[in-house]
Amino acid sequence: MDPPKEMTVSYATEDSVTISWLRPFAPFDYYKMSCQSARGPVDSVVIDNNVTNYTLSSLHSATEYEINLNAVRGSQESKSITTSVFTGLTSDPLLSFLTPYDPVLPQL
Repeated sequence: MDPPKEMTVSYATEDSVTISWLRPFAPFDYYKMSCQSARGPVDSVVIDNNVTNYTLSSLHSATEYEINLNAVRGSQESKSITTSVFTGLTSDPLLSFLTPYDPVLPQL
């Protein structure tokens, strides 16, 4: 059974990522997506076979995640396709008081 194809990260924030992919050619029942960071255990979700994008939420900010996706038909699973993604930095309100440092250099 062939796997999904061309998995990409179509959107990422500090606590969520949206993953997109192309359907496999062979018939299948559903997708299985797993998500893991160095901080915690593997989380898995079952996704309907007519879907080609999915948003993972409640993630940790500034963290790298490995996302695996495969197609399932009965007791058979395709090979997984994998991508990695970093979530953004936190949108902490205290950080909004900081301004970027942009020194003015004298002209010689």
